[in-house]
Amino acid sequence: MPCRLRMPGSSTSRRLRGARRRHAVYRLLRAWLHTLRDRLPIDAAVHFGAQLPTLIRGVYYEGWDPHPTPVKFDRQEYLNRFCYETSLAEENAEKAVRAVTGALFLHMPPEQLGHVFNALPHGLRSLITPAV
Repeated sequence: MPCRLRMPGSSTSRRLRGARRRHAVYRLLRAWLHTLRDRLPIDAAVHFGAQLPTLIRGVYYEGWDPHPTPVKFDRQEYLNRFCYETSLAEENAEKAVRAVTGALFLHMPPEQLGHVFNALPHGLRSLITPAV
């Protein structure tokens, strides 16, 4: 039976890379949720929040002040806010927004997301909806 050598720290470095990746995904999801939430009318924002799994619902409502909601912003301001929260370069933002939406479509009924997206202006709806 051949002897397998393990490099010292190799599993540790894999765990660190995995932790960094999970943190980056968390930042993307959090930014997506907060940017969407702040743009939705209050009733749509609350309805959407109620549909989310418990853990994600906590992230969604974290730090929310519903009084200035909805914050009116256009497509570019939406991307700017998303980039600010994620530290992404602007050229990667649209793809990241659509990727998060696509991931949510895998875990939520499409009609729930569609209902929320219909509360957005067309320019934002076309940004946030994944390309088919």
